Amino acid sequence: MTPEDLRQAIKDLKTEDEIKAVAIAFDKWAREKYTTLESLRTHMTPYNKVVKSFDLIEGKNAYYYRKDNGELVLKHLFFKYAGLKQKEYQQLNIKSNNQKEERLDNGTLLEPESYLEDLGKLLTSDEADELALGLIGATGRRPCEVLLRGDFVTAKESDLTFPQYQPVSHWLKFSGQAKKRRNTAVNYTPIAVLFPADFILKSVKRLRKMPEVATVIKEIAIEVTALELPKLKEQYSGEALEYQVAIKENEYLDNRFGSKQNKLLQTQLKSLDVRHGKNSVSRSSLRAAYARLAVARDCPPGKNDLVWASRLLGHMDEKADLRAVLTTLGYFDYYLEKDAEVPLLDTPKSEITVVFRGYANDVEAVKAFQEKFDITSQPETFRKLWELAQETLQQRERQLYTQETEEMINDELLAKIDEIVEAKVSKALADFNSKPDAMPGTATLKANALNTPTAETLPIETTKVSTLEPIKPLEKDWEAIPSEDLKGKHTPGSAEEKIRRTVKAIMDHNNYKAPSNNERWFLGVRSIQDLSGCNYAPIKKYVDDHKTMINDHNSKFSLSNQHNKKHSQKISDVITW
Repeated sequence: MTPEDLRQAIKDLKTEDEIKAVAIAFDKWAREKYTTLESLRTHMTPYNKVVKSFDLIEGKNAYYYRKDNGELVLKHLFFKYAGLKQKEYQQLNIKSNNQKEERLDNGTLLEPESYLEDLGKLLTSDEADELALGLIGATGRRPCEVLLRGDFVTAKESDLTFPQYQPVSHWLKFSGQAKKRRNTAVNYTPIAVLFPADFILKSVKRLRKMPEVATVIKEIAIEVTALELPKLKEQYSGEALEYQVAIKENEYLDNRFGSKQNKLLQTQLKSLDVRHGKNSVSRSSLRAAYARLAVARDCPPGKNDLVWASRLLGHMDEKADLRAVLTTLGYFDYYLEKDAEVPLLDTPKSEITVVFRGYANDVEAVKAFQEKFDITSQPETFRKLWELAQETLQQRERQLYTQETEEMINDELLAKIDEIVEAKVSKALADFNSKPDAMPGTATLKANALNTPTAETLPIETTKVSTLEPIKPLEKDWEAIPSEDLKGKHTPGSAEEKIRRTVKAIMDHNNYKAPSNNERWFLGVRSIQDLSGCNYAPIKKYVDDHKTMINDHNSKFSLSNQHNKKHSQKISDVITW
C-alpha cells in the first residue's frame, strides 16, 4: 500500500467505525511488513503526513489526545488505531537513550586543523548545498536556521559575558532558533563562529541570494501558506500558530535539501569521522563538532563545558531548566587530543572558478564519472579530469623519452666505436710507415683496432653552460625597524618579524618576569595571534617551523593549551614587544 492508496481509502470517511476498520487493516499490513519498532517508525512517516494533511473535524474524523505533559491536541482517528502506541514510543526512547550513553562512552576523535580546512573549502564554494553545510558547521545552527529562519548580526564586545575569552572577531548575535516560538526568538543571543564574523555574515547573504535557494524558499512559503496554514489556524493561534508554521517550514526544507546535503557530507568532509553508533556523517555531526571546537576555544576557566555548549547550541539560556543540558549531552561525543589547540582562523581563500561548456551527449558519461570518483560539483569534476589527463600525458612523455634516449645512445655509441676504430687503424698504419720493422701482424693490427671500449668504459663528455645569475632584490632589514613602526606595517615580510618578536616577548616574560605559572602564558597559535595581531596562516607556519623550540618552552613550565584560560587579563595587557 502506498501513501496515496491510504489517502484514497480514508479521505471521504466521516465516522469512527469506518476509519477504525481501515486503520486496523493498515496497521496489520504495516507491522507484518516492518517487523521492528525502528523500521515501523521510519516507514510510517509518509503515511502519517498524508493523514495529517486532512481537515480535522471533532466528533467525526478527529478526537482529542492527551500528551505526556497534559496538553490536549486534536488528532485524526486513524492514529487511535494505527501506528506506534505511547508505550512503543517509550520503548524506543529508552533504547535511544541507551545508544546515546554508549556513544558518549566511545567518543570520536576530532582533529581541528584538517576539519576546519575542509570546512573552509565548503564555505568558499559556489554550490549552494556545499555553502549551506559550511555555514551549519561554522555557526552550529540548524539547516533551517541557516537557510531561512535565522538572523545573524554583528556582535560588540559589550554583548559578550567574558570578552577576555570570547574574541569578538569570531562571535555574532543570532535570533530565530527553530525550536523556540518566533516572538520569543527575536531576542538576540551571542554565538561563537569558527571563522571571522564578517565573513560569515557575507556568506549567509550570499547563500540566500543564490537562485536555487531563493527560489526554493519562495516556493516553500507559498506551499506552507496555501496547504498548511488554513488547517493550522483551526487548531492554533498566536505563539502556538507561529511555532507550528515554523515546524512545517522546517519539514519542507528538509524534504528539499536533507538527503542531498547528507550525501555531500560523506564525500566532501572526509576529515570528520562517523560518531560511534551512527551509520554515517550527517548534518547533526556538524553541530556536534561545532560544540566541541567552540567550547575548547572560548569557554572560560571555571565554567562548565557542557552548560557552555548548551547555551551555544540554543538548548538553554541563563534561566532555563538544567534538564535541557541532557539534550546537549547527546552532541558531546567528539573529543580533542590533550594538546590540541583550536585556532582563530582567518577568512578562507577561495579558488577562482570558470564556466566550462560540454556536449549534451556526454552528460550521462560525466555523471557516471562523478559517481565513480564520488564527485558532486563541476569544478571538482574538471579538476579530476585534468589530473587524469596530466597523468596520461606524463606517462606517454616518459615512454617517448625513454625510447628516444635509447635510440640516441645506440646511435652515438656506434658512431663513437667507428671513430675509435678508424683512429687506431690510422695510427697503426702511421707507425708502420715510420718503423716498418715494428709492424705488427695483420691479426694483431685488427685485434688492436677492434679492442674498442664498451659503453661502460666510454668517457663521458660534459659541456659547461655559463649562466647569468638573476639579480636578487635587496631584502628589507626588518630587525632594524622599531617595534612601534613595525606594528603598523602590512608589507610582505613584516608579519614574520612581528611573530618572531612576539614569540621572544612571551618567552622572555615566562623566563625572566613571571614569578610562577599563574603569571606565565602558554606559547601557541592563539597567544601569538592575540599579541602580534597577525593572521593565522603565517603564525601556523612559524609554529610548525619552530615546533621543537616552542614545545620545549611549554614543557619547561608544564604549560598546556588550556593554561591561558586561567588569566583574567588579555595577553596584550601584560606583555609587550
